[in-house]
Amino acid sequence: MPIPFIVAGIAALAGAAGAASAVKGVSKMRDANNLVESANRRHKRNIRRLEESNKEADRDMDELGTLELQILKSFEDFASVFEKIKNKPTLCCVRKRKRQAS
Repeated sequence: MPIPFIVAGIAALAGAAGAASAVKGVSKMRDANNLVESANRRHKRNIRRLEESNKEADRDMDELGTLELQILKSFEDFASVFEKIKNKPTLCCVRKRKRQAS
């Protein structure tokens, strides 16, 4: 009877197809894992770059703050000198005397 051989053949074909699908699935999983690892490496590298940029920006902002304080101090000095010049006394009451011939 050929029916058991046909059933066995179909089962063998189904098993072979399942094995091929399993190999293909393993290959896809490996590719997916490689892609995830690559993305994680890029992500970590970008985080390091961001942290370095933040540190640099902090240093620049500290320097800018120092310069701002220096400018404010020099402006205070300027304002003080300017106030002295602006409020200088006027000499309107000084008169010249005529000299008498001797």
